[in-house]
Amino acid sequence: MKKEKTELKHFCSLKLPHYIIPKIISFTDYLPRTSTGKIDRKKLESESV
Repeated sequence: MKKEKTELKHFCSLKLPHYIIPKIISFTDYLPRTSTGKIDRKKLESESV
């Protein structure tokens, strides 16, 4: 997993300015949804911690 994060950061550094590259990268198997089908950001934030 660490290798994948490193590769992703390297790829981003080739395509994006340094101030846009995320400092923290996390992978998830699913995105929690609201009843209307939108991504539930509140649940996503609480689950990623």
